[in-house]
Amino acid sequence: MKKVTLFVLALTAGITAWGQTFSGGTGAEADPYKITKAEDFTELANEVNEKANSFTGKYFALENDITFASSFTYPSIGKWISFKEQNKFDGVFDGKNHTLTNLVLTSKDGERYGGLFGIVDTAGVIKNITLVNPKVTVDAGTSLSGGTVVGQLAGTLDNVHVKGGSYNATVSGFKGGLVGNLVGGGYVLNSSYSGSMSCVSTFAAIVGQDYGVVRNCWSDATLTAQLESQTFTGGIAGVALGSMAGTGKPQVEISDCYYFGTLSSANGNCGGILGNGQQVVVERCWNAGYIQSGNYTGGLAGQISDATIKDCYNAGTVYNQSTSSVGGLIGYLSGSASKTSIENCLSFGTIFNSIIARSENCEFIGQNTVSV
Repeated sequence: MKKVTLFVLALTAGITAWGQTFSGGTGAEADPYKITKAEDFTELANEVNEKANSFTGKYFALENDITFASSFTYPSIGKWISFKEQNKFDGVFDGKNHTLTNLVLTSKDGERYGGLFGIVDTAGVIKNITLVNPKVTVDAGTSLSGGTVVGQLAGTLDNVHVKGGSYNATVSGFKGGLVGNLVGGGYVLNSSYSGSMSCVSTFAAIVGQDYGVVRNCWSDATLTAQLESQTFTGGIAGVALGSMAGTGKPQVEISDCYYFGTLSSANGNCGGILGNGQQVVVERCWNAGYIQSGNYTGGLAGQISDATIKDCYNAGTVYNQSTSSVGGLIGYLSGSASKTSIENCLSFGTIFNSIIARSENCEFIGQNTVSV
């Protein structure tokens, strides 16, 4: 009888240990997987990256604030293997308004997307979390799209904030203070980035490349383009590429967003909201920041083509002594008149531009090839 009792106890203990995942929970909405320590993120990354577990339909909850040790090596959650194969996170991660402090992210050779989450799929949700003093360094590989929070997002980011962020990239690719590449159908909502970014290619404080929807986001970041070659830099989005209404494809939208930081580039297309946009809708956005560049420069957008801009204004400073493509709202406007609409917009900021180079109506549009 004694041997049998010991066998049953041992078997029960084994089942209990095997059933423990993360810091508890079953992954159900009513009983989410619990994240309480840095090692839980390592476990999650291993499940997604190495075991291709997407966690579709599963829920995670951050149960407390976490401060990462300086010696902790953080692995991005989500892994790019090839153009046909990526291991993506597709669950719901609720930060429950807790903070992650002193996160350090460093790019690795062969890595295509980097961030707290490398790749988030269409059903994936990251919400209610603040990153304090994160430091991102992208100096390995040849091209990496990255964000402090998500490298590539096809799902939803909601109520996510970065405070005291530092982002330095010497490698090409789309970079965002929050999201590097926002896929069509993806959403970035009610979020912000505060800190600094210094990059060599297209970047912005919120989303580097935007094919989706950005709503109610803001930034006061200091943005610096490192190279003299042309880059696209915006206070909210670096570049936004969309489809016109009626095409059956998702429209790219930036709405209810604002920027009041400092943006500088030697020769980029720069704007307080958007660096470069095609077939994009921009509504109820404003800039109160300082925008400086040697190329297309605007209080709202550096360059716009076939776009709708409505109920927006610029109250910031636009500085460019080099070209005529400098405007209080838009530096360079192109495209078709039938596909372009600028309605109920205002600029009352300061424009510093050479008297010789200055174009007529530069308080609104620097160089205009469209009759609007």
